[in-house]
Amino acid sequence: MELFLYGLLLVVVYYFTRVYLLKEHLTLEEVNHDYKKLDKKIDSLEHEYRSLHQKIDSQEKTMSKASDQAKAINSSLTSAIR
Repeated sequence: MELFLYGLLLVVVYYFTRVYLLKEHLTLEEVNHDYKKLDKKIDSLEHEYRSLHQKIDSQEKTMSKASDQAKAINSSLTSAIR
C-alpha cells in the first residue's frame, strides 16, 4: 500500500513539475511574440519620427527664407519712405 502511495505521489509531483515547466516555456514564447510585435511598432514609429523631423526641418528652412525676404522688403520699404 505504501508503495502505491509513493508511486502516486511521484506521478503527482511529476505532472506538477511538467505543467510548471510547460507554463514557463509558453510564457517565454508569448513574451518573444510580444517583443517581435513591439519591435515592429518601434521601427515604424522611428520611421514616422524621422519623416516628421525632416518635414519640420524643411518647414523651418522655408520659414527662415520667408522671414529673410520679409526683413529685406521691410528694410527697402523703410528706406523708400525716408
